[in-house]
Amino acid sequence: MTREERSIKFIKSFEPKKGYFVGNSGGKDSIVLEHLMRRSGVKFKSIFNFTTVDPPQIRDFLKKYYPDTIWMYPKETMFQGIIKRDLPRRDARWCCEHLKHYANKWEVVATGIRAEESINRKNNRAEVEFFDEHIMFNPIFKWSTRQIWEYIKYHKLPYCELYDKGFSRIGCIGCPMTGYKNLVKEFTMFPNYKKAYLWSIQKLIDKGLYLDFENAEDVFEWWIQGVSVKKYLGLKKQIKIHF
Repeated sequence: MTREERSIKFIKSFEPKKGYFVGNSGGKDSIVLEHLMRRSGVKFKSIFNFTTVDPPQIRDFLKKYYPDTIWMYPKETMFQGIIKRDLPRRDARWCCEHLKHYANKWEVVATGIRAEESINRKNNRAEVEFFDEHIMFNPIFKWSTRQIWEYIKYHKLPYCELYDKGFSRIGCIGCPMTGYKNLVKEFTMFPNYKKAYLWSIQKLIDKGLYLDFENAEDVFEWWIQGVSVKKYLGLKKQIKIHF
């Protein structure tokens, strides 16, 4: 049995009477998942969680190729959340809960998460997951990135243009789980989002936070580097002494 056949059998085996609710981020994994759902012939509705910091190319892609996808809107923007809760960081990521997971009110959800994406997912996630209010199925959990792209190319599926511009991962602009180089690339391509983050940071400074930094730009640079405040300020001090 091929990996495609296994995933399709998996999808058919757990089809709920009301159908699946499928998370569609517009990324490569969602593209493959949605195609497999259609090939399976099961009943499903596609859901896109609009986070307010999604690349415009993703929004345009979904509107063009997935017009039936239902858009879910959060009660607050990323920037309102920052002012209320501080900047999201690797060890304090409130953003997913408030901008994405709030919509997990459906009984049965299918997602495109894969074990290869991170050590945490490999060790702590599974093909079938049970939560308080819903069950989550991950039909392509064991697929590799290479297999995802092979599937897309073989079936000639349209995909977001950002992948052809050097992006290996497409998600929220400014995601703290993204590496420094990718964040620099994102904010270079989307300068207005950087301005919005700087505006939010200035609001935090006005509230009395980050007073050890020179200004909002300084805080922003520390934040995208993903290091501790102590390390960042220490390195800055060493550079000043050296020069």
